[in-house]
Amino acid sequence: MQHFFLEVVTPDSQISSFKSKVESLAYLCGKYHLQINESVYIGDSDEDGHVSERSGMQFLHAAYGYGKILSREGSFTGSVLNKITDLLKIVRLGDL
Repeated sequence: MQHFFLEVVTPDSQISSFKSKVESLAYLCGKYHLQINESVYIGDSDEDGHVSERSGMQFLHAAYGYGKILSREGSFTGSVLNKITDLLKIVRLGDL
């Protein structure tokens, strides 16, 4: 699955720490010349969903993660990955 990701940024990343998740998204989009509306944020929490929504980036909820989606309001709750291999199905089908 590594070939699907250019870079993964987490709070534990060795690159400079970011003040917010929005800042890390801006860094990745700038570094790789990505369009926010053509990119996908994969996360496991309400915060991740809200960050992607505020940024204009599509969100996939990683239900297998340790975070939880508590709110059922908002557009970010529609796409769910129950396991990481679900991402392969979505990419193959072109559902992003």
